[in-house]
Amino acid sequence: MGVHKKNSVQNRYLLFGILFIALVFNNVLAQEEKKFEWNMEGQIVVTTNGKAVFTNFGGPGLRFNFKHFSIGYNMMPSLRFEENSGHSLVTPMLGTGPQIYLFRKKMVISAPAYYNAVTHEWTYSVGLGYVLTNGKK
Repeated sequence: MGVHKKNSVQNRYLLFGILFIALVFNNVLAQEEKKFEWNMEGQIVVTTNGKAVFTNFGGPGLRFNFKHFSIGYNMMPSLRFEENSGHSLVTPMLGTGPQIYLFRKKMVISAPAYYNAVTHEWTYSVGLGYVLTNGKK
């Protein structure tokens, strides 16, 4: 019980720290009207780690907007395509990682990481994508 309570307190401090950092960045970088956005957008991104191909469909995230580009951190529902004996060809996964939005914020450079609970390993990938929705600029 003591370990659970200690982890709960640590998680609260981590959450408050993340919120504090987001608020500080939002205020410090407030050179334009809107720097911080929380919205849903449609995007499709294809990444690879050299062994498998991942198709990401965007998801919730945090995004900091600048004049010609944006930087974000997203959760990305994905499908992994990998030919491996003993596994199916297509596996659903959840990725998380940074993204950079370029060229009128329509092209995405993405570097998501995926955790495999079976092998207890992280898989890192990188790739390109396109934002499908006409979000607020």
